Amino acid sequence: ADVVAFKLPETNGPVQEIIAENNVVISSESDQSRATGDKAVYTEATGELELSGNPIWKIAQNEIRADVLAIGRTNQFFSAKTNVYLKLPAKFFEKNLKMDATTNASATTNRLVEIFCNDLLYATNVARLTGNVRANLLDENDSLTTLLCDFANITFGPSNQVETVFAQKNVVLQEIPAATLQTNLLKKTVTCESLNLKRSLKTGLLESLHAETNVVGEQLEKTKQGEILKRIS
Repeated sequence: ADVVAFKLPETNGPVQEIIAENNVVISSESDQSRATGDKAVYTEATGELELSGNPIWKIAQNEIRADVLAIGRTNQFFSAKTNVYLKLPAKFFEKNLKMDATTNASATTNRLVEIFCNDLLYATNVARLTGNVRANLLDENDSLTTLLCDFANITFGPSNQVETVFAQKNVVLQEIPAATLQTNLLKKTVTCESLNLKRSLKTGLLESLHAETNVVGEQLEKTKQGEILKRIS
């Protein structure tokens, strides 16, 4: 950084606080991660590092941005506050969470997941996303799966694989196949107030989809006679 200040104890002991400002870069050789921002504050008493001023944290293909990023060393949590953007490879959703399990058979390395929300908190293999949550899964043939909601809870199993996704309030799950695919399906949508997705960690396939309250399912198809909308509520 351009400026680093250390707050020392009155007697011998660890540094109580470190404040770094302007062109801050934090890198870790152990996991090859790199974080940048305008200001970083580390507090020894809480074991928390807070990064602000256009902070960006990257590790491998993962990237997260927000107004404020915070990492807790003691209780091992990670949080992002306000204007959160998260990008990660879809291997975490490998053989992804598309609604048609038959399309889950091929896993590609080029799939990408983008997540937007107001706040994110990750601790003990659970990620909680709140406020204007939007998740986009784009595969290599440009098929798009989108999840919209006000709150989402994601649990991770072994090897950081997604095990369950619980979405609540104003939930919309939609799949739009790529135009290049030879399919009559144009769009598939589920709307509800509560949605629970569970996938098999063994096969990677979608195991169950449980929707509750004001549930509407729609499938738009094209035929020689025109478009047909199939609907269940």
